[in-house]
Formats: sequence, structure tokens, C-alpha cells
Amino acid sequence: MKNFLKLAGITVLALVFLPLYAQKEWQPAGKKLAPQRIKSGTSGSVIEFPAVKAPNNMAVVLLCNMRLESPANGGWNQLAGINLNGKDFTAKTVSGSPRILMRSKSCLTTHPREKTVDWFRGSGILVFFGPDGNEVIDKRITTDRKLGYKYAFDISDMVNYVVIGMDDRIESAEVNRLVFKNLLPAQYPNDLLVKDIQIMLVPKSQMLKLSGVELRPYKTAARAATIKDGKWQLDVSCNGTITVTADGEKSYIESEYSFIATPEMQFNTFGGVKLSGQKGISARVDQVDANTIKAVFRTPSYTIERTITRASAERITVQDKLLNTTTSDLGLVWRHHAGQRTLPVNGSRIAGQSNASKVIFHSSCNPTVFVKGNQSALGLVAEDTVSRAQLVLTASGNDYTMGSEGLGLPAGDSVVLDWAIYPLNGADKNYFDFINRVRRDWGVNLTVPGPYGISGSVIKGFRPTVAGISPWFEYGRQWYRTRDEYVAVVKPKMEKLRKAYPGIKLLGQLETNLVPMDMSQYEWGKEMPLTYGDRKNPKTKYGQFISPELTRKLDAVTPYKDSIIRDEKGNAMIDTHYVYEELPHINIMVQPEVGNYRYQTFFEHIDYLMDEVGFNGVYIDQFQPYIVGGFSEDRWDGRTVVLDKTGKIIKKRYSYAITGAVARGNILRYVANKGGVVVVNGHPMSREEQNTGVISFQEMEGDPVNPIPFMTAKPPEFRWQTSGHLASPIILGVRPNLHQRAAVTDGRDRRAEIINKSIITAARNGVLYYYYGLEQPLTGPNAGSFEVASYMFPFTPVELGEGVLKGKERTIAVYSGKFTVAGSKQPQLHYFNNFGIRKAAGWNISGQPGAWTVEVEIDDWNEIAIIEVQD
Repeated sequence: MKNFLKLAGITVLALVFLPLYAQKEWQPAGKKLAPQRIKSGTSGSVIEFPAVKAPNNMAVVLLCNMRLESPANGGWNQLAGINLNGKDFTAKTVSGSPRILMRSKSCLTTHPREKTVDWFRGSGILVFFGPDGNEVIDKRITTDRKLGYKYAFDISDMVNYVVIGMDDRIESAEVNRLVFKNLLPAQYPNDLLVKDIQIMLVPKSQMLKLSGVELRPYKTAARAATIKDGKWQLDVSCNGTITVTADGEKSYIESEYSFIATPEMQFNTFGGVKLSGQKGISARVDQVDANTIKAVFRTPSYTIERTITRASAERITVQDKLLNTTTSDLGLVWRHHAGQRTLPVNGSRIAGQSNASKVIFHSSCNPTVFVKGNQSALGLVAEDTVSRAQLVLTASGNDYTMGSEGLGLPAGDSVVLDWAIYPLNGADKNYFDFINRVRRDWGVNLTVPGPYGISGSVIKGFRPTVAGISPWFEYGRQWYRTRDEYVAVVKPKMEKLRKAYPGIKLLGQLETNLVPMDMSQYEWGKEMPLTYGDRKNPKTKYGQFISPELTRKLDAVTPYKDSIIRDEKGNAMIDTHYVYEELPHINIMVQPEVGNYRYQTFFEHIDYLMDEVGFNGVYIDQFQPYIVGGFSEDRWDGRTVVLDKTGKIIKKRYSYAITGAVARGNILRYVANKGGVVVVNGHPMSREEQNTGVISFQEMEGDPVNPIPFMTAKPPEFRWQTSGHLASPIILGVRPNLHQRAAVTDGRDRRAEIINKSIITAARNGVLYYYYGLEQPLTGPNAGSFEVASYMFPFTPVELGEGVLKGKERTIAVYSGKFTVAGSKQPQLHYFNNFGIRKAAGWNISGQPGAWTVEVEIDDWNEIAIIEVQD
């Protein structure tokens, strides 16, 4: 078939890749647009096309063929950006429907660490690497292969239209401006190739089908029980559907639990007009009192006893007790489906992320679902440790789910899972209204100290109030030092910092899961995969298992035998990546649990650092048990399983996220009870750690955060930052030297801008910024300053928001608006430009003591306003 065809006298793309039902009804909105070749780290030229004249029954769709050029097809990442009329493409339209059309809800691959990949990450669009002229994509991609590099986007909410007024006069016909962006860092040579660019008119009747959305019907049976509040009402049907009505708008929750079936597992669904699933399932719902409902769901293999309680005017608690009624070990998947009968309004989120279709890892830190309607909103949050450790969150159409990836129960055993429902009244309620309610209920609005110093050095203009002091204690570089030698190194640094910054809190630095071991002490040591600090050595790997013979030898000599992470055969896990010295050593990989040796050494190390060395607390790295090193496979925790597609247990696992939760909580409380400060890398993943006084952060550079591509625009949403919304809201920032090298192509020193835009990016994502890299010029035309950080702390959260953080001591904003603060005196105003340099803040202040209103006027998303409370 020819590459192009004629429609209405205009040459357009062949539509053979479209579904048959669509090919005849699509119409071109204009001529094909010019192809683009865009260098890495840059934006293409503006493509202009006329205002679109679209009948009321037609939507507007952008078609294109897009790839990152490479010699062979292989690889993918969210590295393409598209901006239309000043707005970046994101995963959802204003109406809440998917932006991308004719694709699966996420991209599936055979890559072991990226089996599911979102089409969007912030404003970055998933794009495949491949050569021009070859339409075959990476063979590891298993979904939508026929589409290859072809994309279709719904732009109905972004395009400029021809607006016809009275007497057929044209009221508006603004030209459209389309820009493609290559988000790959500038040091990489891959161009973004975009061709076959066409604007099409598509029948609105096809759009739901093209988006791949199947609406969940949320049908319900007769009401059996009710809890009423002045602002909302919760009804439970005789089959178990929960209906929450707020401002006349209904949201629904249905629960389902899996059972073994061939060829694929099936689900017992408690909800709908009729129960569905196995034969013999039943539901009973009883009104206990005005504030309490009890329900019992029975199946052939398990029973769920549910208690629903009105906890406050804003919060409803749900407690589910799952009981295995069989004589065999049981594995199942559970899910709570939440939504309305129509698509949610833009602003719905899972784990704080607007653009994700599935979240696993980040859901433990931010275990939330938020569904926004037209007149109200609904929030769900998982609260117990088992649920959070296994949590999977998904979003598809009007179906937002919270569930497990595999819950296990020994014969006759039971587990209690706790979650909560938050009804929100009003069309104006957003995700942060929900999050701030949960924060108050969880008691996590603790004072955040700062600025934080990670280097331990005295730097001109930088005034930290908390700082970690290198080197690491009995880990990392120079791990082999005796304690006397360690003290001799850190004491002068401590004295220097305390002299420069009176009152500073100094922290000794500990590693959680890596214990150095000198292999030169053993004849068999040379049999270990030694790398001598060479990262290019093929033996270098974080998280590798050694042989049974080496494991036996290791176990015979190490006191950490009871703490080591092991595979299904009991082989020990070690690390050779974080080896820094040219010495024959490895790191044993361990996890603390109550009573084991790593747990005991934590307390001994804390006591030594605080009581003997004189630190004010500790910084603990890699405190959370993540995917690599988060499980042992040689025993079962009684809760964690892997199921095959039929629902049968194929693996029983030992999850340290569950088994080590009490230990981690005890360690944090121990430091706090000693009057110390504890800062950890990794937000709490369990209830036991949640309210311990811990200051936790994630690392900003876990996402592609180089701000050069969005230096003058509103920053994107980033998942590593949203994961902190239910903890101390902190992100450890960027290393400006790294991003200067990666993205600056004109020779300018932009490090001050990079730092300041990163601070703004954090605020846009509702979190505070801790410095990582401090490198920036302090004199000259490109000079920056550390002054902005001095006025951001201390910060006791009252409300987090998108671009504004309200604390007891101050309000931080990165956009213009009217902001009200407390204080007996007028607030002090601080205004910083895009380099972090102070400007005169001549903003109007009105109001009275206790309620001062400041009318902030700044360059939105490029400057910072801090309103400091004065008493």
C-alpha cells in the first residue's frame, strides 16, 4: 500500500494502523506538518498550524512517528516532550481520559527490572530507540508492537479552535504552536526524529474506545447499612459495595479477593447487583450502631470480617480480618476498586502521581489513592505494614485500585489489614487537601531542621543547622580505620563546624545493609569476587549471591550470620559495587531484625557515636529494604508469596519490609529517646516507623531532574518527590556540576540556576529541599547564593501544596498569589530571583495580628517568596 492517501484534497498519512472502525471516519484538519530532527537536550523549532475548525461531534488528535535515533533498535525511556500552545503533554487530558491513544494502559516488556513502564513520567513521553527507516521496535517490548514508533495523542483540550460568533463572524482563531523536545541529556548523541506529523479530526464517539478505557459500572444492590455525617453519607449494600455520597455526588468502592482457577486466577467480588465468583460465597452486612457497620464475606477458602467506623468528620476507618479457613497455606490477591461511574476529573492520583497507571515501589511510602469528581473527591490510604509492603496501586479509566501483589496466610492463620476512607466535599478539593488530612491524622507534621549539610565542610555563605560528618563509621572509604583513628579524623571537623556554626547538630554516618569484611584475613578470601574498587570490573555488582562453599566459609567466621540476606538455597548475598579502596574486601549484605546481630550493633554504634564521640545524632543510609536486598528466599515470613497466573503459590518469601519494621522503628525511637537527631535515606514504609521523629528524605536524582529543559517553565511532577508526602517532606537535591556537564551546551555557568530551579521543583512537588551538591559561583555574572535556604528552615508543616508549603514558622511559595500567615507582628518578606539572589520584596501586606495577608508578585515557577511569621 502507498505511504500516503488523499482525503479532501489534502495529502495525509495512511491510516492503515488504525482500527478498522476508525479508518473511514477520520478527517485531516490541515496539511501534513514538517518533520523534525532535534538534538539532545534541546527543543525543536516552533511548528505553527492554523486554528482548528472542528464540528461539535469531533475530537482533535495529533499523529506522529517518533523515535530516538540509534544505530540499532533497542532501549526506551520517557525522553520525548511535546508542548502545544505553551502547555506540556501529560498522561491525562483535562477531562481525565488518557492523552495517548490506541496503546495499552502501560508498556509491557520482558526486561526483568522494567516489566511495566508508564507512557508518561511527568511531561516525559516514553519513546523507543531505533534507526530511521526501520519500523521494528525493540523485541523486548511485548505490547502494541504493530504500532511501532507511531503515536496518537488526544489534543482536544489543548488546541486552539476557530470560534464562530454571531452572524458567522470569527471570534477567535489563534494560531497553534507545537514544539517537540528531546529530553535526553546533551552529552548523548541521539537525535529525536519526528515525522508523519498530522492533525486529525476524530469522531468523539470513538475516543473512549481509542483510549483503551473500559468503564467499571459500579452497580450496587439494596442498601443494608448507613453511616451519616453532616457533610457526607456512607452506605454499604447487602453485597458489600461501599457508596460515599458528598455534595450529592457518589463514589464507589468494591472489594475483590482471588481464588485459584484455570487458565487464570479469578476473583470473588463483593459488590455489584449480585455477588460474583466461586459457588457458595456469601455476604452479610449489619448496622452495629450509628457509627459502626460490620460485614462478613465468606468463601470456600477464606473469610473476611470487615468493620467500618466513623472515626471523625473527615475520616472513616476500615479494618479487614482475613482468615484462612483451609488446612493448607493460602495465597491470594486482594483489591479495592474506587471510582465514579464516569471518568475522574483531572487531578486524580495514585501514590501522589498524576501520570502513573501502576505503582509498586513508591506505594509503600505514599500508599494512597485519590479520585477527583466534579463536586467532591474520595481518598483511600493503606495503613498497616503488611498492606504497605505488598501494595500495588493502579489507575485505568474510572477504576483506581489499591491491592496486594501476593498475600500469604498459613493454614488457619489470620491477618488484619487497616485502611481508611476520606470523603472530601467541594469541587475545589484536591489531592493535597486529602494528604494534609492524612498527615494530621498520622501525626507526622514534625519540625524539619535545616539547612542540611552533607559535605561536613565550612562553605562561604552556607549556614547549615544539621550536618552529617564524613567519613562513614566502619563502612565506605577507609572502613578499616580503628575507632581511635576514626575519632582523630572526625573530631577536628566537628570542632571546626561547631565554631563556624554555633548550635549546629552534627551526625555520625552509618550504613544499614552493608558491612565491610577484609578478605585478606582468610586463606579462602581470594576466592571471593574481589574488585579492589574497580567499578569497571565485571565482578562489580550490588546484590550478588556467592556459592554454597563460600557461604559456609563466610558463616563460620562472621557474627552477622543471622542477619545475612540469602537466596532460596541459603547462599549469602554480598556487594562489590560500594567498594572504594584498592583492598581485598567485600560488603556482606544484611538487614536488621529484633534480636539479630545487625540490630544489636546498631545500638552499640549509636551509643558510641553519641556518647563517646560526641555527635548529636546519626545519619543512616539505605535504611529501607528496597527490591535488591529486600528479601530472603530461604524462609517464609508467613505473609509474602508469589503466585502463578492461576493463583497458586509458586514461591514463599521473607520480606524485610515486614519482618524488620519493628527493628527499624525501635532504632529510630532509640535515637530520639537519647535526645538525638536521626536523619535517614528513605521514607518510612511501615506503620512502626511512621511517627518516630525521624527526618527522612529520598534522592531527587532518582528521576531525570536536570532542570535545563524546563528552566523557564513550570517544573514537572516527579515520583521520588511525591513519595514524601506522608513523611518529613524532604528531597535530597541535585549535584549541579553533574547537570552542568550534562546539559549546558553554550559554555555558561548555570549551576546557580540549576540549584535554584531544583529548589523550585521541590516546592512545586510539595516538598522541601536539602542540598546535595553545593557547587555554584558566588561572585560574577552567574553568581548564586545559599541565602534562600537559610530562610526555609526550621519548618513545621501545616499544609503541603503544589508550589506552596505552609508551615508554622513560614510560608514558601513559587507562584504569585495572596497568602495568609499568623503572627502578632507583620511578617518578614524574602524574595529571591532565579539565581537565588535576594530582591526587594515590596509586596502589599494587609490584615491584622494572627491573620496577615501578603499579595505576592513574582515570576511564577522561576522565583521564590518566603513569608516569615513574626511574633
